[in-house]
Amino acid sequence: MIYDPYVWFTPMYMLKCIQDTYEHYKSNEKNIPYEMQKALNEAYATAVACFGFNAQLSNEFRLQLVDPTERSPDIRVLYQLPTPKNYRYETNGAYWDIEVVTLDENSPEKYVDDFLLRTKLSSKKSYDRKTIILCFINKKIEGGKIWGEVQKTLSECSHKNDVFLLGSPKPPPDFKYIFARVHPNLDSVNEIDLKEAIQTKYSKSGGTLFMNLPLPNQKTQRDMKPNINPFLDD
Repeated sequence: MIYDPYVWFTPMYMLKCIQDTYEHYKSNEKNIPYEMQKALNEAYATAVACFGFNAQLSNEFRLQLVDPTERSPDIRVLYQLPTPKNYRYETNGAYWDIEVVTLDENSPEKYVDDFLLRTKLSSKKSYDRKTIILCFINKKIEGGKIWGEVQKTLSECSHKNDVFLLGSPKPPPDFKYIFARVHPNLDSVNEIDLKEAIQTKYSKSGGTLFMNLPLPNQKTQRDMKPNINPFLDD
């Protein structure tokens, strides 16, 4: 897999890469390795969340995989900043660190707040204050709590990190998600129609963006080709 801090992917292209990767392993009758499956799940949730961030901040978010040897975060997302006058680079941006956790059928908890308090918001966990927690609800929940109740429970924890929930009220093939921040406040609620969202056009064409850091000799050594799959290429 590709862990290159200078290479960023649009959420639309990342979703295509995820689909291509599943088809690649299926056609070759191979099982997907655990680390790759984890990266695929985290990238999928974050790519969908990027559409929510786009709507909330009127920006164009991109994402990249992070080398597991860093331990944290799981994913980084990049957003555009105005390019200063006489800036030596074509684009300018900043990034957020994202920790992704999934509430699925294997999780013992029924409610997402209990799940988060056991996992990412446990007293045993510690993250940089600016790290965002993204919880993907990939589990059918009957009679679940409304998100206002979730926010009230999470307000009692000591962690100050922003926590976002991403979930679908209906199972696929509906592909409509609700995205909201539930900690420290309940806000930024958006509905994401994934079928519409993947038609999004960014101002800079192409699914891959190479962005060098504004430091001496800090640039990628990778060939700047447009069709990189971060899961299948190296």
